[in-house]
Amino acid sequence: MKKFSLLGALLWVGLTLALAVFLTYFIEQQMFRDTSLASLDYFQAVTATLPTEAELRRLRQEVDSARLERALAPLLDERKAVAVKLYDKSGRLLYHSRAPDQVRKLFPGNRNLERALAGERAFGVSDLSHPENVAERRLGIDRLLEVYLPIRDSASGAVTGVYEIYISLAPFYQRLWWQRMVVWGIVVAGALTLYMGLFVHFKRASRTILDQSREIEEKAENLEKTLAELKSAQAELLRSERLATVGQLAAGVAHEVGNPLGSIMGMVDLLLRCQGRSCDKAECEEYLERVNSEVMRLKGIIRALLDYARPALARLEPLDLNAVAEKTLPLFRVQKAYRSIHIQTDLADPAPRAWGDETLLQQIFLNLLLNAGQAMQGQGSLFVRTYADPPGERADLRVGPLARGESGISVLEVCDDGPGVAPDLLPRIFEPFVTTRSSGEGIGLGLAVCLRLVEELKGSIEVENRPGEGSSFRVFLPSAGTASKKADLERVPVE
Repeated sequence: MKKFSLLGALLWVGLTLALAVFLTYFIEQQMFRDTSLASLDYFQAVTATLPTEAELRRLRQEVDSARLERALAPLLDERKAVAVKLYDKSGRLLYHSRAPDQVRKLFPGNRNLERALAGERAFGVSDLSHPENVAERRLGIDRLLEVYLPIRDSASGAVTGVYEIYISLAPFYQRLWWQRMVVWGIVVAGALTLYMGLFVHFKRASRTILDQSREIEEKAENLEKTLAELKSAQAELLRSERLATVGQLAAGVAHEVGNPLGSIMGMVDLLLRCQGRSCDKAECEEYLERVNSEVMRLKGIIRALLDYARPALARLEPLDLNAVAEKTLPLFRVQKAYRSIHIQTDLADPAPRAWGDETLLQQIFLNLLLNAGQAMQGQGSLFVRTYADPPGERADLRVGPLARGESGISVLEVCDDGPGVAPDLLPRIFEPFVTTRSSGEGIGLGLAVCLRLVEELKGSIEVENRPGEGSSFRVFLPSAGTASKKADLERVPVE
């Protein structure tokens, strides 16, 4: 603030000096012009009563000095003129009030004299450096106002000679000094008054700005504190969500694992009661089959949990989606529970190619088929389709990093004619442990695993739901166009 005030004061002083100099110069020029014009008018009026050039020549020829001095007396007043000269129409000096020895000489190069001989009045400040100014320099004067007045013939109006009159500038400079003092006083007083007014105004404005700046700093500190509190609350919320997820996982595992374990324990207890009779032997074999079935169910639960929990390591390579579909469909058809489902395929020609991992993509496709088969309860029709650059189908839910509008997309689609997805369940369809099946038929990790693997492949998955008529699941993958595309995909982070 102090630096700014000092700089402002220096700038203000500079502007004040510049204004004072400009005004002084302007007033000096105006005063000089007014003084010169006034002198011209005065001496023009005086010369109208003086002898003409012919009369002065006659007086000099008669060597009547007394009469000549009396004739020029009005111009020789010390208060009005320092020296008087008279030139004829050829520019020859006929009379000099201070240096008679210069009479009858010519002084070429005097522009003001030439202008006066041409009939114009002329004036200017002389520095007395010309040869005709010897007498004036002897007086110790360095500058004089010189006035040139043409003498005209009263009958013809022709110029017959020129009066040159030197006027002292001392009165002019004395008035100019006082005028300068007045101008500088007014400028300085006005500048100081204006500066003080502006200083007070800017002082108040500066105080207001400083107060507002402190308020902004305080608000910024409060915002930083609020941000820190929000981050802390967010971290706490994430921890709570993790704990909730862990609790949900533990509850789901305890429920799903507890049922087969209870069955196994009951079967083992019955096996211990077998007595070796043939009827007991058949019953024991039945119990053993049930134990094996429950153990396989436990194995499937553990495998699903591992698929969801452990990170998938994708190895991206160009894949033929038609080939992946044809390899995976037999794995679904051989399962006894789904042999009654009618499967239709519409595989694009030429086959769409996508960047992906064949093992992961097969697992995604198989999970979607199993999900559809379970939704149809082993009855109905499945429709499998592959295509590239999808049209604008309706989608009720879409997740994943790949946007529908991007170019170069390959699609794998599975449609069923089952009951569809309940509208209230649709937003959570890809969350773990979300299922509509009864206990013992699954733990609700199939679609969650699908989403996890699709994101690992840098793709997206969407659902088109038709309540009462079925649903469609579409997997979008980047087309295998160029090698640089693969490098770009490997750099995309997965949340």
